[in-house]
Amino acid sequence: MAPIGTSKDIVGEDLGDVLELGRALGVTVSDDAEGFLSWVSADLAIIATKSRLRSIRKYPYA
Repeated sequence: MAPIGTSKDIVGEDLGDVLELGRALGVTVSDDAEGFLSWVSADLAIIATKSRLRSIRKYPYA
């Protein structure tokens, strides 16, 4: 598992804290996606955002 983030607010934080689980998972959020992807072979990638659509891009219906 490699949580990748771009927000300076979550990089370096434990994923459990970022997800507000109430406990640490021992997995640190990194901002080095290229470094991680250079050595891992993954069969699955899950992309999720904590952002609201309005903050990412202004859509006519948002």
